[in-house]
Amino acid sequence: MELEEDRKSLDKRESHAANMEKQVERQRDSLKKLKEWAAQRKADLKERSREVEATKAALDSRVQEAVRKLQEDQRVGAQRITDWVTEASLALVPLGMSPIQVAEPPASIADALPVLNSASDRLRLLEPVLAGQLEAKGRELIRMVAEHILTCLRSHDPAISLAPVVDGPVAETEAAARDSVREVVDFVAAYFKREPADS
Repeated sequence: MELEEDRKSLDKRESHAANMEKQVERQRDSLKKLKEWAAQRKADLKERSREVEATKAALDSRVQEAVRKLQEDQRVGAQRITDWVTEASLALVPLGMSPIQVAEPPASIADALPVLNSASDRLRLLEPVLAGQLEAKGRELIRMVAEHILTCLRSHDPAISLAPVVDGPVAETEAAARDSVREVVDFVAAYFKREPADS
């Protein structure tokens, strides 16, 4: 009987050991699946990290290209302003204005604004300069016309009196006199017509 009980006890222990072995095997399978899932998750995260880095690098590259293009556009715009100011400035020199000095080429449009302001200031001064020059040229032309007319009269009749020219027209006959000389006035005016400089 004692042997029977030992056998039953042994069977019980073997059954318990078998059950424990099955549980360990299940835990081992579960642990293996968990390790595989963790390894896959780690690989997925590594791939995702590479994708994020590649996207970031591409975005950085596009941002740098956009910044470079913006800087180039700024430089080109500033250069256009400087070129225009230089051209306008040189055109103003014959009118008695000093040229606008540009110390160094501006790197941006904001850097070119003081140069543009200088040009604007010079252009504001241009009106009185032009008015003065037009007045001087007008006086010079009037003198040339008067000299031409009086020389023509004297060359045909050296004894002709110039008193009527100095006295001016007679009020009663002025209108009729103007009408009678209109054709000759147009002819003489054409003689003094200024030729364009670049013809």
